[in-house]
Amino acid sequence: MSRFASLVGPSAAIAAGLLLAAGVACYDVDSLRGGVRPGAEKDAAPPAPDATPPRFCETVDAALLCDDFDDPLDVPLDRKWQGLPPTIPGVLRDGNVRLERLAPGGAGPLSPPYVLDTVIDSASLVRSSAFVAQSLGVVGAKAVEISASIRAPELDAGPPAILDAGDGGTVERRGPAVSILGIGSVGIETIAATLELWPGALVLRSGVQTEDVSGTARAFVAESQYAPLVRASWLEVHIVIGHRDSVMARATEATGVAPQCPDTPAVAAAWGSIPRGATACITLSDRLVPFPERDVTALVSATMRERAYVHLLFDNVTVKALP
Repeated sequence: MSRFASLVGPSAAIAAGLLLAAGVACYDVDSLRGGVRPGAEKDAAPPAPDATPPRFCETVDAALLCDDFDDPLDVPLDRKWQGLPPTIPGVLRDGNVRLERLAPGGAGPLSPPYVLDTVIDSASLVRSSAFVAQSLGVVGAKAVEISASIRAPELDAGPPAILDAGDGGTVERRGPAVSILGIGSVGIETIAATLELWPGALVLRSGVQTEDVSGTARAFVAESQYAPLVRASWLEVHIVIGHRDSVMARATEATGVAPQCPDTPAVAAAWGSIPRGATACITLSDRLVPFPERDVTALVSATMRERAYVHLLFDNVTVKALP
């Protein structure tokens, strides 16, 4: 929050002297006595010392789903995150993982007192996952956006790997790739997009943590030193899926830069708060449209398929319908 200082210097005294010399000084005797002149408004009373600021979700308008994870700890996560029975559970803990709300140390939550805390300690090259999911039903919109703020106190423990960069080149990724957000239509065929956090990149891909989705696409949102960044501070990330025109309009509005989206009916776009203006856009199956008739499911996830120790914090998750 910006800090403002009130400066009183010689110019204030000079101005007061000029007014007196011109004979235009005016005194409010009632106010000097502590009273208020008839017709004058009283100053607003200062807030009570114990006034509680509004929760994050109380400040969000027209969200399909919002969770700042600040419900009392005796309220179970699956009260809000109920998944899509029987396909996707509301709360999943698969492998040696932790998934709970708690008050973190370090940089602290964006909206106190709690965050969603996830830890994966994978001792073998098997998939481990901890997530919360919620079906939104038929949204009736041309696009849907999911956003969250994340921190990763531990992200860079894992083996190096050489991966296809998606444009014919390769990139070395030192550390684990963790799926952090997902959104899409889940039915006979899953049509969705997920966002992966690497120590040095954000990556958007189609599919929901599966390797057998036909036509899987992947694109780099940005390459940056995310490991040290998210260890100490928060990164806000977004995914939008749906009709191409709506997805592009939202991404352009949010980042100030029009994304380079494929000329296909259905696309997904993603961006983060750092670096500003960096986006990725990939093709989704044409069967996703007409999108307004689709059931939509949102996923907040810590999922990986490699040996590593990963610690992620989530706060201020929102899902919104877009025209």
